[in-house]
Amino acid sequence: LRDLAAIRDVVQIAQPQVVFHLAGLNAAQPPREVAETIVRGFEHLCRALREGRRAGAQVSMLVIGSAAELGPLGAQTLPVDERARCAPKTVYGHAKWEVTRRVLAAAGRGDGLEIRVARPFNLVGPGLDGTLALGHFADQLTAICRGECDLLRCGNLDCTRDYLDVRDAVDAYVRLIELGRPGEVYHVCRGESHSLETLLRALIRAAGTSPRVLVDPQLRRAGDIRHLVGSHDKLTRATGWVPQISLEQSLA
Repeated sequence: LRDLAAIRDVVQIAQPQVVFHLAGLNAAQPPREVAETIVRGFEHLCRALREGRRAGAQVSMLVIGSAAELGPLGAQTLPVDERARCAPKTVYGHAKWEVTRRVLAAAGRGDGLEIRVARPFNLVGPGLDGTLALGHFADQLTAICRGECDLLRCGNLDCTRDYLDVRDAVDAYVRLIELGRPGEVYHVCRGESHSLETLLRALIRAAGTSPRVLVDPQLRRAGDIRHLVGSHDKLTRATGWVPQISLEQSLA
């Protein structure tokens, strides 16, 4: 993403009509790399698409944002809809918001590149990264089931989040490319909140084990939003999308 020449080559070969832009780094990576990859990478991709498309061709792109764009200020009124004021407090959230701002500013330019933003909240499901809380719990439970240890360490469990199955999110992304309006942001979420403690208990039940659980103060993240739940009303009105997969299935 940081290599403009490489992206130009890919665009020239593929001549895409549709782009799902999910590439980037997560919050666990070095902050400078996160910011450069997300913001500069987006700028490189847009430049390559605008310059590399054939004359008269139209390219539709969906950019994947993040609820981290909201920050504590944006999460003051629940459920959070797309009108909330974004004031991110993390490097990752700020980088994602910078991309969203660029999309909003470029709306209606008529340059052959139409961009929409999907703003997912917390995704869960098969293959979840171990740097995220539920993925970390699942990795530890796997080790416990193998007899490698009997202790599960966790951070703050009383915060509540809006969790959605990744397969439901992908369904929303496809629908937004087909039916979403360019230059608009759409929240992709379940519209319900659950505590990490509740979800950890469900994971333990799904694993069929009963480990000791230790709340480790060192795993608590400073500046975490205590409660967050989104509204997918705008997405549903535009595309007819509603969540289909239960949290129990996601966790299993």
